[in-house]
Amino acid sequence: MLPNLQVLGFTVNMFWLWMVTGIILAIGLMFLRRHIFRFKTSALDIFYLILFCTAGMLIGAKLLDIIVFVITRGSQPGFWTVENWLTIVPGVGFAYGGLILGFVFALIYVRKFKVDFWDAADIMIPSILLIHVFGRVGCFYAGCCHGIQAD
Repeated sequence: MLPNLQVLGFTVNMFWLWMVTGIILAIGLMFLRRHIFRFKTSALDIFYLILFCTAGMLIGAKLLDIIVFVITRGSQPGFWTVENWLTIVPGVGFAYGGLILGFVFALIYVRKFKVDFWDAADIMIPSILLIHVFGRVGCFYAGCCHGIQAD
């Protein structure tokens, strides 16, 4: 477990370091796959789809985190205090909420802008898996999903 790393006097959060690395590599993979397999989806549509899905993933992950937070701790005394709710802010959220709402946002984008769904899926799915892998490695470093530190 190594949640933070000190680099040149700056504190770097390891989860976000791994996550941003995964997102950058995934964007590169999407454009590379579009070029190699000659998909008819435009590069601009892919770029906007990435932005739209990223927004959905971030919102969905935090939304599911808040829902689970309310369900699991809602009956505890002092639950509705500001101090208690500030404990949920630093966390990233649940990957499954991000996956679900990211997919919903992708469907909305594909339908609204009339992008071929199967082309978009062929381009995006390997990249989504790559982002998930890097996110899980970040979770391992942060210690949030894989237990606690042992003595």
